[in-house]
Amino acid sequence: MHGNPEQRRLRSPRVRPRHPPPLRRLPLRRLAVSLLAALCALTSSAAQGRELRRSMPFIRPSLMGDAYVAVADEASAILYNPAALAGLPNKSVSAFVPQLTIDDQLLDAILDPQSLQDKYSGLDENSLRDLTGTTVNSNFNIAMPFVALPNSGMAFGFGLDLGTSLEVLDNPIGPNLDLEFYFDRVLLFTMAARVNEQLDIGITPKLVNRSGIHKILRFGELFASSATLSFDNDPTFKDLSNGVSFTTVGLDVGLVWRLPAWPEWHPRIAFSALNLGGVDEGRGFRGMEFGQRPIAEDPPEAGELPQINTLGFAVSPIHNGIRYTVALDIVDVTRTLLPGDDLLLRSRLGLEIGIGVRKDGTALFSLLGGYNAGHSSLGILSRVWIFEVGLGSYTVERGEKSGDNPDNRNVLVFGFRI
Repeated sequence: MHGNPEQRRLRSPRVRPRHPPPLRRLPLRRLAVSLLAALCALTSSAAQGRELRRSMPFIRPSLMGDAYVAVADEASAILYNPAALAGLPNKSVSAFVPQLTIDDQLLDAILDPQSLQDKYSGLDENSLRDLTGTTVNSNFNIAMPFVALPNSGMAFGFGLDLGTSLEVLDNPIGPNLDLEFYFDRVLLFTMAARVNEQLDIGITPKLVNRSGIHKILRFGELFASSATLSFDNDPTFKDLSNGVSFTTVGLDVGLVWRLPAWPEWHPRIAFSALNLGGVDEGRGFRGMEFGQRPIAEDPPEAGELPQINTLGFAVSPIHNGIRYTVALDIVDVTRTLLPGDDLLLRSRLGLEIGIGVRKDGTALFSLLGGYNAGHSSLGILSRVWIFEVGLGSYTVERGEKSGDNPDNRNVLVFGFRI
């Protein structure tokens, strides 16, 4: 071999210096670090015990108890933490991946539609009181396409997200009806960079166009003109039927710190802040809001994507071709949404056994499980050639305290991934 020993050592593939993506030289680093520093000063505002609604949820994190901010090993992770892009091993393309999520009550309605019609038709004051605490939810989303190019430090995608929600709320005077429907068209562009061997940062500007409604109908409004429930003439519902939509710009920021200890376990700590939609005087940072708030206590006209601040930890050792992933997230660490000091309500634990791990971070077959606010989830996910299929069930917490109002969901996905 020609050259002196030092030159030969540098040519060895085992010690070849790693070069960060070109994005490291862009203003992205300063911008993301500034945003993350500002988030540390966030204070509690508008606390409400509700599900932390995500845009275009994917089946793997859903079945891992929603503990995903530090997993950072495949392309859909950037919807939980944009910094995950910098550590992905290869190009990943998801094309036309529809996912359907329904709760137990809606599943019963599909199997027995007449029962649902009898339950909610011609509601009067007394029958509505009997339904206090009832929830009906569904979600259908399509990511098409979703492209990640880790070597260039970029990812982009377009998605469709359709959701419905109905809940009968308890009230000392009389029950209120919380109705929500939205159809989102989501456009996102992620940029990420490796600052050094341990630290990755990322940022995702996104644009969401929504046709929808989120309205709390109070007892007096529900039965103001008749003994039965009617809101066909409500101006908000008329706007929805006439095609009124709202467009909002948002931002996701995040970081992943890969710990130098126990490298064979790939330990990492991560933080992300999703759906940054602006700043309100007296409230600080807020999520992405669609339309105006009729009154301060009400949601915006077409609802919102709440700001979700999450701190997470994950390890992913690989043994004999099997990856064992354990992830722990503490969501809403700034107490923006979930009230009180109940750590269990904020905790998420995710587990995965992945067999046949591929270069793009996916696995041939995965057994998934987790805990979300103390509720369990379980499912399977398989990716064979370009096909992706999975199914399972999980539970989300919709009450103000753990155990107040658990909501069971069933999820099915079938699509294509390249």
